Amino acid sequence: MYSLTTDKGTKVHIFDVIKGLVSESHKLKAMIKEVDFQVAALPISSEEVTALENLTEEHEEPVMTTPEVAYAKNLRQYGEVRIPPPTYLIMLEYCTKRNIRIEGIDMDEEHYTSAYCKYVSGLELVRQSFWEKRLLKKIVNPPTSKEFALEWDELINKYDGFRKLESHRERVMSKNIRRLSRKSNVFSIIELERVEGILEKLKDWGWKIHSS
Repeated sequence: MYSLTTDKGTKVHIFDVIKGLVSESHKLKAMIKEVDFQVAALPISSEEVTALENLTEEHEEPVMTTPEVAYAKNLRQYGEVRIPPPTYLIMLEYCTKRNIRIEGIDMDEEHYTSAYCKYVSGLELVRQSFWEKRLLKKIVNPPTSKEFALEWDELINKYDGFRKLESHRERVMSKNIRRLSRKSNVFSIIELERVEGILEKLKDWGWKIHSS
C-alpha cells in the first residue's frame, strides 16, 4: 500500500491489488481498519459501483468477457479467484456498514466510448478481436502473481491504441482521486497494473509518497 500527503494536506492511501485474487482481500481486511478515511474509491465507474451493489443484493453471477475468462483461468495458478474481485466487495461491505462514502473513479460509459473511439483505430479493433479469440489457449505463468498481472497487462494491451486508452484511464482516475481528496482522506483500491502511472501523475501535483 502507498500513503501520500496531498497538496491540500489530506491523506490518500492506495492499495495496489491483483484483481480477482482472493488472497488480496485478506490483505485488505488486515489493513483497512488501521486507516482513517472518509471516502473510498474503486477503479470502476459510478455505474459499475451501482451494479456491484445490486449484484451483491441479488446474488447474481456476473457475465464475463472472453479476456476476463482467460485472465481468471491463468490467475488460478496463484490461488483462488473470484469475480467480481473480492477486494471490491470487502471495501463495499466495510463502507456500507460505517456509512462511508464510496465512489467509482473510472470513466463512465459515455466517456469510455468517446475515449475508445479517440485512441483505438478500426484496424486495431479488428486485430484485437482476433487476438482475444486466441486468449483462452494462452498460458502465462511467471513465478509470482505480481509478475503475472504486469505481463498479462502487456499482453492484453499489445496494440498502441489500447495502451493509450489505459493511460487515459490513469489520468481520469488520478484526477478523480485528487478531486475527492480536496476535503477528505481517501482510501483507494487500484489495479496493480495502473498504480505506477497513477502515482506518477499524483506526484506531478506535488504529492509526497511516505511509504509503500
